[in-house]
Amino acid sequence: MLKNRKAIEQLYGTRYSELWRLPYWRLRQIGIDPMHVFFLILLQRMTKPLNQINPTAVDSSGLLRRIQQVVREVVTPAWVSNPPRNVGLYEAGVLKADHWRTLFSIHVPLATLSLWRETSPLAAADACNMASVVDTTMNLCCASLVMTKRKLTLNRREQFRHLLRLHILGLQKNFPGWIFPSHHLAFHIHDFMDLFSGVRHWWLFPFENLIGKLQRIPTNHKPGTI
Repeated sequence: MLKNRKAIEQLYGTRYSELWRLPYWRLRQIGIDPMHVFFLILLQRMTKPLNQINPTAVDSSGLLRRIQQVVREVVTPAWVSNPPRNVGLYEAGVLKADHWRTLFSIHVPLATLSLWRETSPLAAADACNMASVVDTTMNLCCASLVMTKRKLTLNRREQFRHLLRLHILGLQKNFPGWIFPSHHLAFHIHDFMDLFSGVRHWWLFPFENLIGKLQRIPTNHKPGTI
C-alpha cells in the first residue's frame, strides 16, 4: 500500500523499488545518496527536537524565530541559495535539499551560538544549560561542511565520521529515542567516500536538476504525439 511505503520511506530513508523482486538484487549493489540521507533527512529531522526547546531569549521567543532573524539579516554571497525568510512556517513551503544544506552551514550555527552560548550578548536565559545541545547541533553542522568539501583527504573523511559519531552520542544524551535507521545509513557515506571520492562526484543534485528540466518540457501527455 502507498501509505505503508511512505511510512517506510519516512522511517528508513529508502523507497520501494521493483528491483527488490529480483532474486539477485542485494543492498550492497546500491549507494547511499548524501543529498537525500543527510540533507533531506538528518538535517531536517534535527530541527524537530530543537524546536521542542523554547527558551526565553532577550529578543527572540525560540530557535525558529532566531533562525528567521538570521536569514533576514545575514548578508550572503549571491551564489548562496538562501532559504525563505519565513522558514519553518507553512507559508514557506517545502525546503529543497540545498536550502537545508545552507541552513546548517550558515544560519543554524549562527542562530544556535547566539541563542545558547553563554558569552553571546543575545543569549537566552537558560543558555548555561544548553552547552550539550549546542555541541550536538554544531557537530552535525560541521559534519555537513566537512562532507561537502571540494577536495577530499583521508583526514577529512575520518573527521566526517568522527563528527557524525559525536552528533549521534549527543542525540542519545539530549534527545533519547531520536535515533533512526537513517542515522546508520549516514555512516555509510564514509565508505562511499573511499570508493568514489568526495560526495560532489556522486550526489544526486545533477540528476535532480535534469529531472526538473525534463518535467518542464511542454507536452500534451499523449505518447507518440507532440
